[in-house]
Amino acid sequence: MSQPPPNPPLRIVNPQIENLSRPELLALQERRLVAQVRRAYERIPFYRRLWPKEAATLSSMAQFREIIPFQSKQDLLVGQDQMMVDRVASPGSQVVSVHMTSGTTGLGQESHPLTRLDVEAMGSTWMYQAHWAGLQLGDAVCYTFAVGMQTGGLSSFPMADRMASRFHQMGPYSTEKKADYLLLYKPHAFIISPAYLTRMQAVFEERGLDPRVAMPQLKCIFIAGESYTIEWAQRSMAFWGCNISEWYGLMQGGL
Repeated sequence: MSQPPPNPPLRIVNPQIENLSRPELLALQERRLVAQVRRAYERIPFYRRLWPKEAATLSSMAQFREIIPFQSKQDLLVGQDQMMVDRVASPGSQVVSVHMTSGTTGLGQESHPLTRLDVEAMGSTWMYQAHWAGLQLGDAVCYTFAVGMQTGGLSSFPMADRMASRFHQMGPYSTEKKADYLLLYKPHAFIISPAYLTRMQAVFEERGLDPRVAMPQLKCIFIAGESYTIEWAQRSMAFWGCNISEWYGLMQGGL
């Protein structure tokens, strides 16, 4: 059996942040968390109801752990009919998109209104991961999920703008047709779930295709949404001849 490809060389996107020492990074995270909590309490009615008034003067991570309660799924599901005024920073930030999170059921439940800045921030996080995974400006990316309101798909679309890439949406088609398109468009990366990557591998094997020969340009496969074993990842990387990169599926955290 082929060995997984070696790790790509370290790529730095933002030296000012990525070259910080561990203590410096923790200090930066604390400052940003404090600022975000205070801003959210001041501007968003939803958080003013859930958090104590001390959130307005939060000053440290220790204080955050002490006074800010955990939010439950039920907290987020109640009152969604008022989300455009209750969960958007005042005064009157314009909502340009609404994303849903699939959670563990696979069905959209929580709805999150997003401003232009939110959408831009999501695209920026994808740009970091794309560079870290080895992609370059202009590289092509195929997206295999069906497109709906779930943010797992929608959040990845701004990556195409940041990377100036060709972005092929293949969600509505059968696995066999998607395999055809992977061979036709020859992407440098594609986005897929772990279980579906196993299914795609089966289609390639049924056709007697070695992706390392048929798709030598492939640099990375992005996965999320499901658990998997280290052995599965190693086998998959050896079969496809490229590294696998995983991202956090967390709608509430802006990915």
